[in-house]
Amino acid sequence: MSANHPLPPHANGVTLTLEELLQYRTQSVRWLPPAQSIWSQMSGNHTSRQKGRGMDFMEVRQYQAGDDIRSIDWRVTA
Repeated sequence: MSANHPLPPHANGVTLTLEELLQYRTQSVRWLPPAQSIWSQMSGNHTSRQKGRGMDFMEVRQYQAGDDIRSIDWRVTA
């Protein structure tokens, strides 16, 4: 940089060309774990805004004595 364009306060004077930046970007991506493994590691480690037993459809079965009536999906079983 010149006197007309001083370095920003956080700059350390190191400059790279666009090609060099792109090369470092592709190299750094190789070191990252696959996104799927990141999400599987986070599974179950966060809270949800929604309350209840979950949103995934698993199965429909007949009502059995002792079942919590709050867990009956009336639209499916009607």
